[in-house]
Amino acid sequence: MLRALALATTLILLPDAAFLMCYRCLTGGRWAVSPEIDTEVELYVSGVVVGAVIALTVAVLLHLALWSTWLRRSIRLGSMSAAALILGLLMTGAWLIPRSVDYWDRANQHGVLEGMHSGAPGYLSTPGFPLDEKKTAYHRRMRELYERAARHPWLSVHAETFPPQ
Repeated sequence: MLRALALATTLILLPDAAFLMCYRCLTGGRWAVSPEIDTEVELYVSGVVVGAVIALTVAVLLHLALWSTWLRRSIRLGSMSAAALILGLLMTGAWLIPRSVDYWDRANQHGVLEGMHSGAPGYLSTPGFPLDEKKTAYHRRMRELYERAARHPWLSVHAETFPPQ
């Protein structure tokens, strides 16, 4: 009884986890996307389709590995290894891709503020953003820090220092 419950849980839970991790990788960590500005947020359809295909693949591999007693042991072990590899890659991607996207967003925000404080062409001059070399240097440092972090999301990032007053 306990073995059947463990088997059923494995065959249901792991493909579901594969689907969720694949969808999270494809959407950059956002569960829903907005295709255009000022439109409703919706599911990312391509992410759902690819996630379903990956989940089905994992389910088939697990089925071959756990239920197909007529297959040779090496094929069953290979199926289990392939399912574990897919799940491992998805877990890594589900952690790194959203982290990288978040760092790129932060780098872009600091890049905009850097341009506004430096008076760079292409940025609207607003009264709230007077030209300031200290703030420009700060936002440049932060932009470079987050660009590096986005390229290497597995490395730790030092805490942000406060902007100059």
